[in-house]
Amino acid sequence: MCENLVPPDPVAVVMAIEEKFGITIPDEEAEKITTMGQLYDYVVTRVARGQAQVCVTSAAFYRLRRALGEVCGVPRERVRSRARLEDLLPLHDRPHYWHELQTRLSNLHLPPLRRPAWLVRRIEAASLVPLYLTVLGAIVVISLLAHTPAAPLVTILAVAACPIVGITGMLLVCRAAYRRTERHATHVPPACATVRDMVYTIVSWQPAAPMVSDNARASDKEIWGTLCAIVGGEFDRPRDSFTRDSTFN
Repeated sequence: MCENLVPPDPVAVVMAIEEKFGITIPDEEAEKITTMGQLYDYVVTRVARGQAQVCVTSAAFYRLRRALGEVCGVPRERVRSRARLEDLLPLHDRPHYWHELQTRLSNLHLPPLRRPAWLVRRIEAASLVPLYLTVLGAIVVISLLAHTPAAPLVTILAVAACPIVGITGMLLVCRAAYRRTERHATHVPPACATVRDMVYTIVSWQPAAPMVSDNARASDKEIWGTLCAIVGGEFDRPRDSFTRDSTFN
């Protein structure tokens, strides 16, 4: 719950796709697209199919391999498409390595490292304490003043203030807990689980790597992979988890 305080933004996904592929998706058309298959078909039909297909992921792969070697000392032969980033990035001081990797990739936008699931669950449980205490306090106050002339007013104020105070307390506890546990964020995000996923993340968020030019375009496979990377990055899902029937929820 607290790991993603900002919900997925479909508008951000549409804007990223428009910028990456050089197309425009009108609002009325975007509302009709409900699955990954429909999104892929829409983009592919608007990319000139007569253009030569070129590999746009190779350059990103070589950049990533070089960065992993320079930052983490990973041998070139270990950087394979199916290799897991968890196995390539040192666990000790991983936030530092992740930051340095982002710097070597020209300050590319990378999803933040994640806290372990057990820690997230504890933070979520702790964030509920203010809400419980607020509800309990409201019940106690109402009970104590139940037989006084001010009882109706107190009840109205308690019922109105309870959710405001409780939710505010939840957010404050959640934010404080995440700041204090930042050093424990060492898990690679789902969108960058493997080298291949990371390559598509680089391609999808790198302005200098257009998918379509005047005389060439990416292959259909790369278009699909890039779309999955853009959507997966916004909805916090691995790129390989999408199929044509996957919906945006």
